[in-house]
Amino acid sequence: MNWQKLRIEEAEEEFSEGLCCRRLTNKRGTLLHYKISPDRELRGLEAGCWLVVPISGNCESKDGVITIGDLWLGNGADLQITAEIGQVAEFFALRLNEIDPPEKSLTISGVGKPFVDYPDPNDRPTQPVQVLSEGSVSVLRTRFSPDFCAAEHWHDFDTWYFILAGSMRFGEEGIYKAKDVRQVEGGFSYGPEDPGPEGVDFILVSVGGPVALHWSDLEAPPNGSLSVA
Repeated sequence: MNWQKLRIEEAEEEFSEGLCCRRLTNKRGTLLHYKISPDRELRGLEAGCWLVVPISGNCESKDGVITIGDLWLGNGADLQITAEIGQVAEFFALRLNEIDPPEKSLTISGVGKPFVDYPDPNDRPTQPVQVLSEGSVSVLRTRFSPDFCAAEHWHDFDTWYFILAGSMRFGEEGIYKAKDVRQVEGGFSYGPEDPGPEGVDFILVSVGGPVALHWSDLEAPPNGSLSVA
């Protein structure tokens, strides 16, 4: 299929010295889920470009504290993360297979970054976004209110959704809830995106370039519509 619905509870656990790891997929990028006990440390992943997305608790890296709404981007071989004292920390680690790691790892904080209007050239309604990263790894955080619905659309590049809170239905794929992850290949049309009664808060990662929004009724998707069979 050209999309994936990934859930933590559906992956097998692997335990090692206070660390719990689940491998959710190796397709279109390696996605790992980690749960770290207090005062334990994850030291190093496979070399390559990795993006860390916290989903619970606070993590301390050598580049600073990262919490929900923050990101870590760098070479997995340089990653060092511990859980803050008295906390259990959870995060996703996504290896971006076709992206070169930055020369120096960095922590990207969402604190103080405003949510701004997402410009749509067709003047269709959108929701405010927080721009966390731009370039070959473009990352937005956005919150859909319960009364908003995004019609069928597509993006140029492979896209990952990390659901932080709330829930959302993606067309015939079904409902995604907090801590679920969705991956879709670029150029495929999908939707609508319909938030649950509490709305939805999620991080969107575009691998290869900017998060460009194309409405399917105005621009035909180059790869057609998603297959949900």
